[in-house]
Amino acid sequence: MFDIRKIEVHSLKDFIREYLMVVLSILTALGLEHLVTGHHHRRDAEEARQRIVAELRANLAEARSAHEQNIQRLKPIVGLTEQLRGEIRSGISRPEINRRLYAAVHGKLTLGYTLPTLRHEAWDVVVANQSAAFIDAEALRRYSAAYAAQRDSGNLAQGAVAMMNGPRLLDAFADLELQRVDPVEFMKVLGHMTATINSAQSNVLELQTELENALAPEGEAAAAPAAKP
Repeated sequence: MFDIRKIEVHSLKDFIREYLMVVLSILTALGLEHLVTGHHHRRDAEEARQRIVAELRANLAEARSAHEQNIQRLKPIVGLTEQLRGEIRSGISRPEINRRLYAAVHGKLTLGYTLPTLRHEAWDVVVANQSAAFIDAEALRRYSAAYAAQRDSGNLAQGAVAMMNGPRLLDAFADLELQRVDPVEFMKVLGHMTATINSAQSNVLELQTELENALAPEGEAAAAPAAKP
C-alpha cells in the first residue's frame, strides 16, 4: 500500500511516476477484488444450480410416481364401470347387482387420486440471496419455467379437489356397504371418479413434461410419455 503523505515529489517526472504507481496499485487491488468476487459468484451460482437440479429431479420422480399410482387407481374403476354397465343393460336384478358390486368393490377400490409432493426450497433460496443473477441465462429460464409449472400445478390441483364431490362418494359407498345402492347412480359416481382422476392425471403429465424439458440439458433422460388411460 502507498502512503501518499510519505511520497516526496521533486519534479514533474517524479510526480508522474508516483502518480502512475498509485493508480496502478489501486487498479491492481480492484482487479484482484473483482476476480475474487467473480470466483465466489460463479462458485455460489454452480452450487445453487446443483441444488435446483437435484430438487427438480426429485420432483420429477414424484410426478412419475403419482402418474403411475393414478393409473393403478383408475384401472379397477374403469373395469367396474364396464361391468356395471353390462349388468344394467342385461336386466339383472338390483339386489343381485348390489351383491356383485359389493364383492367386486369391498376392500379393493381406493377413493381419490395422487398428486406429487413438489419441493421449491432450493429455488426460494436462490431468489432470496440473488445468486440467480449469476446462473446461465438459458438454464435460469428453464428452471424458472419448471417452478412456474409447479405453482400452476398446485392451483390446478385445487380445482381437481373441487371437482370431487366427497359427500356423494361417501353416501354411495355407504349404501353399497348395506347393499342397497342404486346401480345407475353408482355408475354415475364411478364416472365422476374417473373424470376427476383423469383431470389430475392431465395436470401431472403436463408438469412431468415441463420438468423433463428443464432437466434434459442436465443429462436427465426423459422417459417415454405414458399413454393416458
